[in-house]
Amino acid sequence: MGTSVASRVAPEIRSVQERKFAALMRRVLEQNAFYRSKFEPAGLRPGKPAGLSVREHLPYTRRGELLADQRAHPPLGTNLSFPAGRYTRLHEETLPDGQGLVWADTAESWRAWLDCWCELYRKCGVTAEDRVLVAASEKAAPAFRAAADAAAELGALALGPAWTARRAADWLRHRPTAVVLPAETAVEIAAAAGGSSGREIRLVLAVTGRDLAAVEEREAVAAAWRAECRVLPSSVELGSFGWDCGRREGVHLLETELVAEVVDPDSLSPATPDASGRVRGELVLTTLWREGSPVIRYLTGTRVVLDRSPCPCGARTAVVRPL
Repeated sequence: MGTSVASRVAPEIRSVQERKFAALMRRVLEQNAFYRSKFEPAGLRPGKPAGLSVREHLPYTRRGELLADQRAHPPLGTNLSFPAGRYTRLHEETLPDGQGLVWADTAESWRAWLDCWCELYRKCGVTAEDRVLVAASEKAAPAFRAAADAAAELGALALGPAWTARRAADWLRHRPTAVVLPAETAVEIAAAAGGSSGREIRLVLAVTGRDLAAVEEREAVAAAWRAECRVLPSSVELGSFGWDCGRREGVHLLETELVAEVVDPDSLSPATPDASGRVRGELVLTTLWREGSPVIRYLTGTRVVLDRSPCPCGARTAVVRPL
């Protein structure tokens, strides 16, 4: 079945993806041992152009592969496109099974992560006039460090990070107008704040994981804080990759910085759009902004509905919601 118009990436976004994907592939084929070994059997070699048209011929990346590579080549593994000395930040996220997934950023990729956050702030309505409290979580610490740094880059007053619910409640005396917090503890932090939780806060940005679980909790968080709630997905290997416009059930993907696919979770073949252009299956992502340690055709493990129908907010990017 052919791809319907409703399931196609907007041309202006596809142009950006083509350029960034070609640059990413040049980099990894030249210097990234992890991906060079995966892609050579597909006929890709350093110096050979590789645009988005080759993507469907590339093998998928599984989280288990990344963990095994890091165990075999501690501490960073071999998914590095630059010499180790280029990397300036090391992050670790504890996965649901207790394993730690390590990720490294260069100064350039950390800068790019902040740029992603600044873009997400703007899309959610945060401005330089805001006071942004970041109530952080050790589980996803890199996302919250990036959120705090990006708030300052945006020109807002960055408060925190606060690493406990009680400390976050204490920070409310500085009268934040927006708060960034872990979705799973958003209601707990509001309870710790008591009656002060809604004084001047107009916007709550609830950070959820790659599973997008908090999409269904938006109303509960909004009620707890007596403020508008938006959901932002993030993880250590994907960075911050989408935003909730408040007009749809789900999150828009930041498609200028990633490439999204949806595959059948059993066969791993591309999922077929229905009559309306929606596709259902496992979400597969390729990060474009992080040449130094990318994920390419990454099986996220998250089952979604991906919808490219026009959104009332005007954004021309895909919306995904968890199944």
